[in-house]
Amino acid sequence: MFGYSVHCDWESLSEKEQDIAYSLPHGSGIDYDWTFERLQNGKIVFSNAYHFMNECGMYVGSLDFSVTVDVDDPMDFRLTFNGLTSTGYRWVDRLGLRDYLEDTLAFCFDNLS
Repeated sequence: MFGYSVHCDWESLSEKEQDIAYSLPHGSGIDYDWTFERLQNGKIVFSNAYHFMNECGMYVGSLDFSVTVDVDDPMDFRLTFNGLTSTGYRWVDRLGLRDYLEDTLAFCFDNLS
């Protein structure tokens, strides 16, 4: 479930930022590579997409999301879904995706303390 698939210039990341990046989940629907962007307020935004399946087990789409993390307190994060249509929001609700991703990220970041 966990992997080190963050595409970035590792040299530009502080040790705390590297720890956060290493803790990001991979697998179980989070199948794409993580990317990141630093904000002027010191927080960092990690982005990915959730790859979801239909009831037959076939991939039918993906939903982009990002997580904004306070580097000094990773448990202080905010999950957002990017560019969703009303159909995308229905998938988020149907899959229970907000709860799943928030719980998964909280577990990953809690292990940093």
